[in-house]
Amino acid sequence: MRHLAGEPEPGARFDMQRAITVGRRRRRNRRVTAVVTAVAAAVVAVTGISTGLAALPRHPDRGLAARPSPATVPDGCVASLLPLAPGHSARTEVTGADPSGRWTVGRTAVPNADINYLPLIWDGSTLQPTTEPPGFNAELHDINGSGVAVGEAVGEAADADRNPQPYAWVGHAWVRLRGVTAGRAMAVNDAGVIVGYALDNDGQHPVLWRSATAEPVRLPMPAGFLTGQAVNVDDDGTVVGELVGADTIRPYTWSSLTAPGELAPLPKIDGKPAYSFEVTDARGDWILGAVQPTGQDEDNDVRIPFRYRRSNHTFEQLGRDGQPIVYRGINTAGWAVGAEPAGAFVRSQGKVVRLPSTGLGEYPPIPRTISDDGHTIVGSLKSGPPVIWRC
Repeated sequence: MRHLAGEPEPGARFDMQRAITVGRRRRRNRRVTAVVTAVAAAVVAVTGISTGLAALPRHPDRGLAARPSPATVPDGCVASLLPLAPGHSARTEVTGADPSGRWTVGRTAVPNADINYLPLIWDGSTLQPTTEPPGFNAELHDINGSGVAVGEAVGEAADADRNPQPYAWVGHAWVRLRGVTAGRAMAVNDAGVIVGYALDNDGQHPVLWRSATAEPVRLPMPAGFLTGQAVNVDDDGTVVGELVGADTIRPYTWSSLTAPGELAPLPKIDGKPAYSFEVTDARGDWILGAVQPTGQDEDNDVRIPFRYRRSNHTFEQLGRDGQPIVYRGINTAGWAVGAEPAGAFVRSQGKVVRLPSTGLGEYPPIPRTISDDGHTIVGSLKSGPPVIWRC
């Protein structure tokens, strides 16, 4: 269960609108970098990427029907802080968690460094030891039920532009993912299938690794889209990504490489189709994202949160233009976690439950992930250790 970068910078003064804007800027800069790389024909080699995978690898007996479907949003949540090691910075944030709620990944700023982070892993409420990261600015985006985590670092083999390389944490060791000189590993499922993206002189492309030791496979993009990334892979093998075209940004779902995937529609706002739908998180039948209304250029910061259900192609608007609200995570039941100035919350299809924040500081925490059973939620504070709610 992974999430696109979008939290406010750790340690910065909490500002809800800034939290929204920072996330958009990070995603936009990532896309612009990919396009500029292509236009400038930068020498970024991606070797060994195959397109010959006949079907997406699947975890046996892990379809949508096998996933937990809790009936109601749990009440009575209790907040506590995840531990940090001595010397860890207060600039610490959660970056992902596994769907069961057991494992959490995060990052902490290196003291006395302008931009450099160390990855963190928690098993329950216990901080796990990790070895020296494989490079500068290491970050983990996701982790599965076996404790296999994926992310990136700027290592010794980095190109001239200092683009990151994809890595996995497997069996208490860092593994450099094969076949991609520049790119990121964004998500991993319980079968060990990893997805992300690769950068080459043609731009940014979604890729899949069958395992941490496998060669990558490029996921096909439909005509009309310039760049893309895979952002989530479910246990049934379904991959959700985000594609960028000349005049739109759309979610895309791969269920097989032998048949076309599914391009998500755009919702209507005030009776007009939106310009773009940027993925924030995806899980099971649900995609959580930020929609940009029609008639605005990409530099405009207006985004409206939406929840999309793939099986019946329905949208639900979760906020309005100008409302200071952020959503970060979603589970298989479609429950979304977010924050606004009044505090953090869980939102189901018909109920909103406020998450307690007494004693957690002056500013509301921002929840980042919610487990499939809805009983474990993890998020970040303005300053200090991550917070975990058990419901």
